[in-house]
Amino acid sequence: MWWVSEPDRGQAHALNKGFAHTRGEVLGWLASDDALLPGAVSRVVEELDRRPGAVLVYGEALFVGEAGEEIFALEPRPFDVEAMVGAAANHVVQPGSLFTRKAWDVAGPLNEDAHYLFDFEFALAAGQAGDVVPIADRLALYRVHPESKSGGGSLLKARDYVRFADEFLAGSGLPGAARGRAAAYLAAGDYFYDAGELAQARRYLTRSLRLRPSRRAVGLLARTVARSVVP
Repeated sequence: MWWVSEPDRGQAHALNKGFAHTRGEVLGWLASDDALLPGAVSRVVEELDRRPGAVLVYGEALFVGEAGEEIFALEPRPFDVEAMVGAAANHVVQPGSLFTRKAWDVAGPLNEDAHYLFDFEFALAAGQAGDVVPIADRLALYRVHPESKSGGGSLLKARDYVRFADEFLAGSGLPGAARGRAAAYLAAGDYFYDAGELAQARRYLTRSLRLRPSRRAVGLLARTVARSVVP
């Protein structure tokens, strides 16, 4: 076992340093707020053994609050690249997932310029190495609270969705990339609004509308303009 606690340049950088020391054939990571359920690792390894072409397996995660109260279950949706890219939405439930050395060799290291979406980018790239397989089993607990990465950090999320649209999707050739850029700009605008950055919210909601008009983008833009005029 190797362990270290030292400064890093963000979560992806810290994980990359850890993976550089790994020697096993089945890999994964778990944030400090989350937990794998009993039998989760064995179940994923069983599925990897059963499906020789599989490089990543993921299952259901149960969202819980600070005190462990159940919020909702996040079911593993199918690994449909066009649907995921087009909606800028990751179907891979990260806490309840493990992947093979082959997936890491093809898709790693994690993008250290990303704050929130590096696991999504990794999953899409891993799909080029083999099959990405959802299973119905509940594998993990996903803890959400105001200080967690999933529960807060609207400004950082907004900036990462912009980066995802401008740097990852643009010119990627992925199916659904044009729709995905519109969806990413829409998410960015929503998060900028939550962070009180109204000019940036207007900017990216407008970009989303220009790429792909939608009622949601129109509604969010109207809300943002109204808040800009009447604080």
